[in-house]
Amino acid sequence: MAIAIAASMSAGCLGDPSEDETGSISMDLQIAPGVTINTVSWTIDNAATGFTRSSSVNVQYSNQIQFQTGNIPAGSGYTIALTAVSVDGSLTCTGSAGFAVMTATVSPVAVALNCSTTQPGGGAIAVTGTTQICASLDSVEASPLETAVDRPVSLSAVAAAG
Repeated sequence: MAIAIAASMSAGCLGDPSEDETGSISMDLQIAPGVTINTVSWTIDNAATGFTRSSSVNVQYSNQIQFQTGNIPAGSGYTIALTAVSVDGSLTCTGSAGFAVMTATVSPVAVALNCSTTQPGGGAIAVTGTTQICASLDSVEASPLETAVDRPVSLSAVAAAG
């Protein structure tokens, strides 16, 4: 099960770019129907600069949440990691994505949360599907249109591969 997180762009006044070399990121989380998650925890880090920040977002009263965090030094090489556990403990969700922060800008970030069961004894399935190319009927004929039981009917059709 995947829960998609899409970026939300917004513009705002963050001051004079020459004075403030930080930016912000914004997130938008869509929780799947039937999955109750009260809190999403997040950690942002940059191994090259040593920057790290962690917090959590309360999603208890909504199936959608947006959050934004600011005062992140401009640069590349950032990673955000998200984690969540369903209220009943049956699902654990994790995801991460890399991003860059631009000065005085809200940088969009997209993360896919992958959820899996945490209950012991759970199993998994692998699904394999096949496809068929169905014919497209150009014409169908039946003769006679009316007959009695045990009497022959002639059917013919003209088809093209679809």
